[in-house]
Amino acid sequence: MILDGVTINIYSICILLHHYIFNWYRFFIYYCCLLFVS
Repeated sequence: MILDGVTINIYSICILLHHYIFNWYRFFIYYCCLLFVS
């Protein structure tokens, strides 16, 4: 598969956004668990 510069940029941005959202979501669940336990 041939990827041009724009496709690579969009793909890397999607990976970064997915990684950021996943980390934020995991942090949010962890924070809610702390509130629930304490």
